Amino acid sequence: MSIIFGSGTAMASDRCGLETLSGKFDVPVKISEVISVLEMKEENIVEITIYGGEVQKPFKYDNKYWEKLKSMKEEGDCIVYFKTAPDTWREFRGREGYMLVRDGQPIYSYMTRRN
Repeated sequence: MSIIFGSGTAMASDRCGLETLSGKFDVPVKISEVISVLEMKEENIVEITIYGGEVQKPFKYDNKYWEKLKSMKEEGDCIVYFKTAPDTWREFRGREGYMLVRDGQPIYSYMTRRN
């Protein structure tokens, strides 16, 4: 059970208390970046068909989870991207996604991929 911090997360680690997250996961996980709501939206915008029309939405048909994360975010919160270790994927228990962190505590997570 460990968190491996990727490049650029040391300052965020200090600000958001990411070190305390290690005990929150039951498997090894890598937290690779801290991002803003705008970055999340821009990186995940896709065109989908709703009622016969094309619409651009972040996170396709799972947009409701994105909207929930956005609505829960408060000043000083951090959003991190996480991915479990490679062996978890081979063992069919891998997860990756976004997590809203407040004072070192996970508030909400949105899984973008799991097996």
